[in-house]
This record gives sequence, C-alpha cells and structure tokens, in this order.
Amino acid sequence: IDIDNPDASIPPRIQPLYLDHDDDVQTALRGARLIRQLESTPAFRDLIVRPVEPSLATLDDDGMVSDFRSRASTCYHPVGTCMMGRDANTSVVGPDLKVHGVDALYVIDASVFPNVTSGNTHAPTTMVAHRGAKAVLRALQN
Repeated sequence: IDIDNPDASIPPRIQPLYLDHDDDVQTALRGARLIRQLESTPAFRDLIVRPVEPSLATLDDDGMVSDFRSRASTCYHPVGTCMMGRDANTSVVGPDLKVHGVDALYVIDASVFPNVTSGNTHAPTTMVAHRGAKAVLRALQN
C-alpha cells in the first residue's frame, strides 16, 4: 500500500510478497517434494493422465521455486497477515484485536486468524467483526 499518498480515491497497491521469506520457500518445497512422492505411487500413477506442465518430476528446487513465483496468486480469502495472540513478539494484535503497542488502532478482519480455517471464512470473520465492534465501543466509552 502506498502510505505516502493521502488520496483515498487511489486504489491501494498490494504486494503480497509470495515466497519472499525463506521459511515460505522451504515450506513450498517440502510440499512439492511430498506431491512428487505421491505422484510416483501406483495409486496416483493410474489416475494421472498427463502432468500439468511443467511437471514437478522434471524440476529441481530452483525450477520449482521459479515456477511457483511465476504462478502464485491468492486463492479464496487470505488470512493471517496480522495474527492475533497475547505475545507482541509473535503476533500483531491482542485478543481484543488492538494492535500491540499502538493506541486506538484495531484490526478487525480475517487477517487476525493465526491459520487458514478449514471451512469458509465468512462465519469466523463475522464473529471477529462482532468482537471487534464490541472492543472499539468499549474503548470509546472509556
């Protein structure tokens, strides 16, 4: 987001930085290696008519990361960018959804989830909104 531009009519520039951190790269590679193992089993070989190109079987680690970077995109509803938790060293917001160490700033959306939910994010996000609204109203009353 371009925080230097105060014009709210200009759409934000969102840069998700996919695979920007080495931990993310290593997690993606572990997943790709697992998929490659599964593809080589008789059960999967019988199901695969032809691999989607480029095939993981033909790529080394650098090739896989390059392919992931070229095709990565957000799927469904991104969560977890402002993780909720009690410890300011490991989370962005506390259980009250207030940003650690910042007065009167709250994050009230799915980004506070520490992990992707196993179902649709609508219901838990609605719960977060309800809880966040209560926290803000409580703060305004004090």
